Amino acid sequence: MQHSMAEVRRIARLSRIQELKPNLPRVHYIDKKSGVLVMDYYHHITPVRAVEELGKIIRKLVSKIARVVMSDIHADNIRRGKRGGVVFSDLGY
Repeated sequence: MQHSMAEVRRIARLSRIQELKPNLPRVHYIDKKSGVLVMDYYHHITPVRAVEELGKIIRKLVSKIARVVMSDIHADNIRRGKRGGVVFSDLGY
């Protein structure tokens, strides 16, 4: 129950950001007593496709927050940093 309610709260908070709204699940029903959530079914996608789609979301957020266009985010331009984090290795476009 706690997990489900935390998820609903996070979806509500994130939905305030217009650029993220299309990428959040639509919750149709919540039962607070049992923790049951009813939402649309979303098909799995390949890891490469996931990176491409996440790149689109990052592009929108960076554009809104930093006013910088990052149009070349894809799997070939994302590398592992020295401390294990992600590094955008090509920001030329």
